[in-house]
Amino acid sequence: MDYTKADSSNEVSRNQIDKLKKTSTARQRMCEQYRGDYARELIRANEHQRAFYYTNLPTVLNNLQNLEVSRTNFLKEVLLEGVQAEKEITPIIVKCLEEIERCIESIDATADTQLVIDRHKTGNVPPCDSEFEEMKLGGGGDKYKTLKKQSKAIPPSEHLYPQKRELERRIEALELDIQKGQKEIAALRRMYETYSQNPQFGDKNNFQGELESATLKVQNQEAQMHTLKTELGLVEHKLDQIQNRTPNDTPKSGRRSPSHSDKGSVGSTGYGTSSNASEQDTDSLGDKGRVPEAGTSWEEATSWPEEDFTDEFEDLPPPPANLGLVRALYDFMGVEESNISMCAGEEFHLLEGDTGGWTKVQRMDMSDQGFVPSAFLEELR
Repeated sequence: MDYTKADSSNEVSRNQIDKLKKTSTARQRMCEQYRGDYARELIRANEHQRAFYYTNLPTVLNNLQNLEVSRTNFLKEVLLEGVQAEKEITPIIVKCLEEIERCIESIDATADTQLVIDRHKTGNVPPCDSEFEEMKLGGGGDKYKTLKKQSKAIPPSEHLYPQKRELERRIEALELDIQKGQKEIAALRRMYETYSQNPQFGDKNNFQGELESATLKVQNQEAQMHTLKTELGLVEHKLDQIQNRTPNDTPKSGRRSPSHSDKGSVGSTGYGTSSNASEQDTDSLGDKGRVPEAGTSWEEATSWPEEDFTDEFEDLPPPPANLGLVRALYDFMGVEESNISMCAGEEFHLLEGDTGGWTKVQRMDMSDQGFVPSAFLEELR
């Protein structure tokens, strides 16, 4: 553009015109070069665009479609195999359900509750009926009554059924140990006899110590078994006594039951008026409960004859006496108030003989007394 203006103008020199011409020619060549580069790059861009839209992208989409088809076919095969497996195990499931149904139908509520009762029952005997105790003025025999009541303490709860189950379990385990020990003894004896007949095999004395040890172990287990069976027999005997007892077998105390007049003195419908209550108390006490007359001292009014108490306590037994000495064979830990604990080898005074499997003893220092199992004692004299 500058070259054309300069060439047509008379004011520009020839040198400037030539210089502008050279510049214009160079720019035209450069423009042609850039035009060629643009054309080539445009052709390449169009080729890549056609390749992307007509070759690469359809190929990717076709591959994705093929993958989805394969995945769907695989899922179809897995589902068909699952359905086939369900069809194959359906008879087994039906048999299981039938067996479950039979088990459910075989449930016996009565038998199940009886099993629970057998598992948790203790065999303890209900306590005796509470006895009527008449209150008397003077209190001369109250201390003796208290001693008598303590001497006739009810034996503690023994929990016989749990004891029986525990003894049976221990006996069963011990029987297995004895059988195992007997097999071991038989094998050691065969080895001992074999080595005795064939000295070239080795020294037979190598088995002598093992044989004696195994024999001693079995003997100790058999002795323990005998002790457990003895205890089990004692427990079963107590259970038989409890099962065969009747309500009429409840032990009675030596004290007399309240008479008709005694019941009237206490009253069955509560206290009446003060005057009636005083009359009832006076009637129930008889001559002993008389009110002192005017001018009579309290000592004279309350001094009753000696024979007044003999009729009241003539049926009571004498205080417990020492019946001999006994020694503890085993340790025993008392858990009830009427028990006492003892160690094996400890000696006691015998106060009362066997009563339902329990014996009342007193320590040698007279410090404590109570009930212990009769089977755990050995009589000295």
